[in-house]
Amino acid sequence: MAYLPPRPLHVKAAWRGRTLFSAAAILLLCLGLGLGLGWFGAQRARQWLAERATWSAGQVVEGASVTGGEQVRTLLGLVPLIYSYELEVSFQDAGGVEHVVRHEVESLFQRAPTDGEPEVRFDAARPGAVALSWTMGLTAGRLGMMAFFLALAPVMVAGGLQFGRGRWTALRSARACAERSDELLVAIQKLEEVRGGYGTSTGKWRLRYTLEPGTGRRGGTREVVLDGPPIVVGEGAAARAVGLISRDAPEHPTFPRLDLHPFEATPEQIASLESRLRAAAARPGGPERLTTAGS
Repeated sequence: MAYLPPRPLHVKAAWRGRTLFSAAAILLLCLGLGLGLGWFGAQRARQWLAERATWSAGQVVEGASVTGGEQVRTLLGLVPLIYSYELEVSFQDAGGVEHVVRHEVESLFQRAPTDGEPEVRFDAARPGAVALSWTMGLTAGRLGMMAFFLALAPVMVAGGLQFGRGRWTALRSARACAERSDELLVAIQKLEEVRGGYGTSTGKWRLRYTLEPGTGRRGGTREVVLDGPPIVVGEGAAARAVGLISRDAPEHPTFPRLDLHPFEATPEQIASLESRLRAAAARPGGPERLTTAGS
């Protein structure tokens, strides 16, 4: 028994637009964050190298004044994670010229030893270049922060690319299935609603299913996040999700909802689908396996 309306179908224009917009927005956001994190990590690396050079070759400053504070960011409110220092260094050079230099440093897990007076060194060849004994002792923590930002940058970019690819694949699959596709039933391994913070509903459902091998596709376990619960026939171990698969996108089935989303549907088409599902539920033995052209 076929459950879904005959093809061709029409993909909802609103869903198509939202899918393209979300893919582009998340991709651009992740690219921007990735580039920003990479730039920040590189800036902090250059700053650390410049301070090391200043500490090695700079002049010790007498009577320097260091003001500012420390901010601590914790992990889950329990473990100190990042120590941030926003300091202002005021001093006179050998010529009596007053200097006021902002000095900002971040450290991962390691806290600066701020007890006592800090030693300040100044590079006269590079105005604004200072090094403090307090922050020079944060080698491990500062290297950790640089590594964290530089490692997180490609992760953000890769995540954006993966999300954009997933949304584009879903759209491409839906469009191909709308034009010409075969109906199939897949064994459900797990079907659950995706919950947000504090257990709030997101409207998304996660389906893990078994796709049998066929023409142009590999078999195996797949997982997909849907805009709502798919059409399910049968119960328990015999439960199957109803989907469409196209030879133009044989690796990525599309699983419509009961209202046939993401496809446009008339009330008559929805009523016909509900009638067929009731008939399948009343039939002894449950739903039969649909034979597709790709099987």
